[in-house]
Amino acid sequence: MDEPAFERTYGVFRTMSPTMIRLSPMEAEFAKLMTNAWRYLDFAIANQFYTLLQDSGVDFFRVMKAVIHEYPRAAGFKKPGFCAGPCLVKDTRMLVTHTQQGFPMGSAALTVNETLAESVVNSLSALMSSSRKPTSTREHPFTGKVIGLLGMAFKANVDDFRSSLSYRVKKVCRMKGAVVLCHDPFLREGSNGGGSTNCVSVETLLEKSDGIILCTPHDCYRNVDALLNGNKPVIDIWDFLASSKAARVPELLPGTRQVSAGPKTGTDAGGGEEKPTVMVTGSAGFIGGYLVQELLQHGYRVIGVDNFTKYGKVEREYDTNPDYELHQGDAKDAELLKKLAERCDYVIACAAMIGGISYFHALAYDLLAENERIIAATFDAAIHAFKKKTRKDQDGNPQSRLKKIVVLSSSMVFEQAAIFPTPEAEIEKCAPPLSTYGFQKLACEYYAKGAWEQYGLPYTIVRPFNCVGLGERRALRRQEGEHLVKEEEVSFGSIKLAMSHVVPDLIQKVLKGQDPLHLLGDGKQVRHYTYGGDLARGIRVCLESPAALNNDFNISTAVSTTVLELAELVWKKIHGEAKPFRWVSDEPFKYDVQMRVPDCRKAKDVLGFEASTSLSEILDELIPWIGLQIQLGNM
Repeated sequence: MDEPAFERTYGVFRTMSPTMIRLSPMEAEFAKLMTNAWRYLDFAIANQFYTLLQDSGVDFFRVMKAVIHEYPRAAGFKKPGFCAGPCLVKDTRMLVTHTQQGFPMGSAALTVNETLAESVVNSLSALMSSSRKPTSTREHPFTGKVIGLLGMAFKANVDDFRSSLSYRVKKVCRMKGAVVLCHDPFLREGSNGGGSTNCVSVETLLEKSDGIILCTPHDCYRNVDALLNGNKPVIDIWDFLASSKAARVPELLPGTRQVSAGPKTGTDAGGGEEKPTVMVTGSAGFIGGYLVQELLQHGYRVIGVDNFTKYGKVEREYDTNPDYELHQGDAKDAELLKKLAERCDYVIACAAMIGGISYFHALAYDLLAENERIIAATFDAAIHAFKKKTRKDQDGNPQSRLKKIVVLSSSMVFEQAAIFPTPEAEIEKCAPPLSTYGFQKLACEYYAKGAWEQYGLPYTIVRPFNCVGLGERRALRRQEGEHLVKEEEVSFGSIKLAMSHVVPDLIQKVLKGQDPLHLLGDGKQVRHYTYGGDLARGIRVCLESPAALNNDFNISTAVSTTVLELAELVWKKIHGEAKPFRWVSDEPFKYDVQMRVPDCRKAKDVLGFEASTSLSEILDELIPWIGLQIQLGNM
């Protein structure tokens, strides 16, 4: 390389790195080859120890955790796992070839890392053979069995499948007579996963497989143990699943300090906490109630923050769950949120001043101002936690515990959309919302994008559509002295209407005997009524899926229903055919959007998410509950 070429190259790369070292082209090439080969050898050592101990009937991870416990010299001890990809293997093989087999350590590393696939398959075979008697002395335990492979990419949370050893595992399984199912969040269900194996959903794989191998530890697989419940043999060479960790913590003698269940690097660092921890603001709210329950049921620890100003203090069945920690505090208190966010792997921004359509008119300023303060405090806390590098990855590089923030936006950001069904990309094309509530929800999305652009904080934006379920009661709007005061009521026919959403209000009016039933407008408004449990599941999927990173999703049922169709269904659920359905039209509110119809294909194609609860099922659950709330005076 001559000097002019060097200067041009230097001019490009100095914009990317504050430090540069000049080497000759040959020196620079060897630097790259040495670095990648060294890392490849490092992984080979761990994999060799793993196979040695497993073949001897000894749990590698129990021994490793004992070795690294309070022993700084072993701090860089790698975990085993499939080591592949486009660089490490290629560069190691290049050195072996270049030296004409004068690099025996490289040759050995290639053999160890490549044949780990066979070792893992043999481990699963041993597990399965212990519970199965072959019909022939020559029949392999895999014959006629279904083997599920979780993860096909060459490493976690990426969509790169080059040189992935998952495909070698699949080939070995098929050679032994197994039918192989595979899943990867970056491969579409039904797409070709290599060879003749089609990819299936996680649920299908877990249900149909006789044995399972975790090939790639994508974050979305962290809680598969909860779904399996110990019913099927699983090989986890990564020490990734919670059930594996729980069984692998060596016991210390009395008087000594407890061993952490994992090395204090990567995802296991800090405080010895095993379960990923999520902070949910607004955890005592309507959606928050469903969300906290969903997270706890799927193996998360949850730190909730709520000041109970909407409904007052509400008791939940999970209040005594040891994995739930509730803090009564204001979501506008940035200092409180910062302290809590430092302990979390994820933040879900769920808190907001929210209500039905009458809220948008009566509290137009308060909605804008309060929600802006809440979201600003939440992002301040998340950015603060994200900037704290309290952990190290497997290569020893500093990293933050907080992985990303999930922001609950709203269908109201599409208030002025003209394309139906409305895809996520339409947010960049349609005019901004007219209501202060919708405008502020759009601002929440810009907070997420701004925090990513300036601080690199990863995000996922969730847009719920017309969430319906238990727990939505007449809200408490304001504080007077020491007492919360119920929100203002609006006359609506012969019934006082709580500032709420259309489904509970229609139900309470019919239960209270309103006849004819009063509807806002002509009843032709189109909505997508989504069950709270489905929404919570969608939020969790967005939290877990690598494909959701820095992405936005409409989380909703795909079924359209007019307000008039809803009203008639509610009427018939309560009165049956004995009482004819009658209704009248009242003057609608200013911001009563006529069409809120989401395009749900992106969530289905990218995340594999679909809302599964019908409106009829929702009403069957909701009508008796609202009847009870009326009797108790809560509505």
